[in-house]
Amino acid sequence: HSPPGPRPGDLIEIFRVGYEHWAIYVGDDCVVHLTAPSEEFEAGSITSIFSNRAIVKYSRLEDVLHGCSWKVNNKLDGTYLPLPMDMIIQRTKQMINKIVHYNLIEENCEHFVNNLRYGVPRSQQVGRHWLPADDGFPLRSCGSSRQ
Repeated sequence: HSPPGPRPGDLIEIFRVGYEHWAIYVGDDCVVHLTAPSEEFEAGSITSIFSNRAIVKYSRLEDVLHGCSWKVNNKLDGTYLPLPMDMIIQRTKQMINKIVHYNLIEENCEHFVNNLRYGVPRSQQVGRHWLPADDGFPLRSCGSSRQ
């Protein structure tokens, strides 16, 4: 049988090419996540790393995956006590369509979802990953055949 689906308030780790994207599950197969303003129509590129702003989007999980694999990863549950689920969902829904400051080191998509779940912005992605070369090449999404 398939593993149980995500529950509201769960953090979703999405394995994109070269980096992980993070979202927070809010129910009904939908998630809230950060996307770069330039990614309105071509989501999933790495260009968000070069932007200093992001938009909080409400999307169907399937539309965020772009064919990539994913898992529920509430990895900080052993370190921090998650906020009550209804508070996580309320805080998350209040952020939808807001423009937030973004940078890879201090305010990335992993910090964003951890702050909503635990009230603590933390990222273990920084320091473990290379910073991309500045030649500006876009990486293709996992399941995408578009150039």
